[in-house]
Amino acid sequence: ALLKRKRVPKRRKSPKSGETRPRRGSSSSGTKYSNVYFARGIAYASSGQYAKAIKNFDEAARHGSGRASLFNNRGYAYHMLGQYDRAVEDFDKAINLEPRYFAAYKNRSWSYRNLGLAVEAAKDFQRYTDYARSQSAG
Repeated sequence: ALLKRKRVPKRRKSPKSGETRPRRGSSSSGTKYSNVYFARGIAYASSGQYAKAIKNFDEAARHGSGRASLFNNRGYAYHMLGQYDRAVEDFDKAINLEPRYFAAYKNRSWSYRNLGLAVEAAKDFQRYTDYARSQSAG
């Protein structure tokens, strides 16, 4: 039996000096890498490796992910490392991006509590519980 040869794609020639070649898939490659780093961050955070999670969330942000869930999860990792000020900053970013992202209010209330900001913590937790009640009633 004859073996079929795999088809190998042709290599593109390198551009002449001074010319630039458009990057293939450049518009979506940032999103692709962002999603990979985000997923790795979630995996590290789930296993309690919060410092590694933060590094991956940082890379996801660098590659263009500006979603609220990224900042909420990175804030949670900071919170778990006892870096409550940085956690609050990330929860603020998540809430500014998506004001109805109520998990960020709950998480921010925990960080506020640990910073000794009881009034702010109570306001955020009340906002979260009001939302949770409205979801269970409807």
